[in-house]
Amino acid sequence: CGVAALKPTFGRTPIMGHVPPAPGSLAVRDLNVAGPMARDVADLRLMFQVLTDQPVTVQPRKTSLKARRIGVWAEDKAFAVSSECNEAVQTAAQAAAEAGAQVLVAKPEVDGNALIDLYLQLLLPILATDMPAPLLKALEAGRPIAKLMARGEPFSRGKWALYSAATHHDWLKADETRRRLKRTMSEFFSRWHAIITPVAPTAAFEHVESGDAVTRLMTVDGKPAPYHMFHAWIALATVCHLPSVVIPVPRRKGELPCGVQIIGPEGGDLDVLAIAEALEAQMGGFQRPPETVLLAPLPARMKGKPVKAKPAPKPKPVKPVKEKPVKPAKVVKPKPAPKVKLPKPVKPARGRR
Repeated sequence: CGVAALKPTFGRTPIMGHVPPAPGSLAVRDLNVAGPMARDVADLRLMFQVLTDQPVTVQPRKTSLKARRIGVWAEDKAFAVSSECNEAVQTAAQAAAEAGAQVLVAKPEVDGNALIDLYLQLLLPILATDMPAPLLKALEAGRPIAKLMARGEPFSRGKWALYSAATHHDWLKADETRRRLKRTMSEFFSRWHAIITPVAPTAAFEHVESGDAVTRLMTVDGKPAPYHMFHAWIALATVCHLPSVVIPVPRRKGELPCGVQIIGPEGGDLDVLAIAEALEAQMGGFQRPPETVLLAPLPARMKGKPVKAKPAPKPKPVKPVKEKPVKPAKVVKPKPAPKVKLPKPVKPARGRR
């Protein structure tokens, strides 16, 4: 919260050593990328240039927002988003327009529910790769039942079981769908330099510990939503291997930081960073959290309540320990060794003549 971050184009930064897959694996898993986090976008660009092991072929078109074409996708029927996060997108869009960009509502030709489903089809087999063999066999045996359970909600337990036991044929079908979506996004970015969207359905909140990974719920504008709705707004860039930059928007007094993501075309990492840096400057740059928030206990910080730091308790005086006198050890006299009786000498027998 409150910092900038870069999700680079897939394959642009090394990922060896990330878990999953299990330590020692050599294969690079699909979707997985690693990027820097920093206080501002200038540091992101510097760290990206250090981390990348491939030459950057797409250079930034401009360093300002003038004459830039920026699309805005702030809400979707399939995705939960709070009024606060929606407002953050509108704030960023307004700032881009004031800086000279052409800003219009421009939702990509993407079905939200289909996008979430595709994301899970590609993600869950990766997560299941290192499962114990007996569990994988059980998932494979239960595929007919899982297909029935997978109908309905996008984050159902049936879909998790079905996609975790996906066959190579299943993955190839999902990849074909992804390739078509990538072509759609390539056509979209031929008309737009970038698109601004929410990065999460809601601002930070206190962690929910009830339920499991599938059934756990959060609250978005007073309504329950699946915890895994956090995957919704990041799914497009992840599935299509697109770069995205997250920056915070200015927050009002007492509010927690809320960010937006700026998505660009595949390979256009530096151009997306340039747009994000110009937008960041237009909105005032990095804001340091108040001291009261920095020093507050974690639950209070997540609720956004400023709390005065409590002084550290004074250490209690340590009572000196009285040493007990050590009694001298008793000297045990060794017992005399028992006398050993030697056998009497045997007289030699006299022989007869």
